[in-house]
Amino acid sequence: MKDRNIKVLHIHGSADIGGAEKIVFDILRKMDRGLFEIGVLFACASGPRLSYYRSGGLDILGSGGVIRC
Repeated sequence: MKDRNIKVLHIHGSADIGGAEKIVFDILRKMDRGLFEIGVLFACASGPRLSYYRSGGLDILGSGGVIRC
């Protein structure tokens, strides 16, 4: 076992309800937390799926307004 987790940052445009948002959520929440430290940045806008990401135990590093879209 490694003494440090691999850090993963997923940057996504928004947390709208859509196929890409659901797929990313499913992949990230199933990753081994013993190996990975996972963060999500919603660069353009937050949305209805934001609560799913939070309830899935994912660290939300930004929820909109980081870049102009």
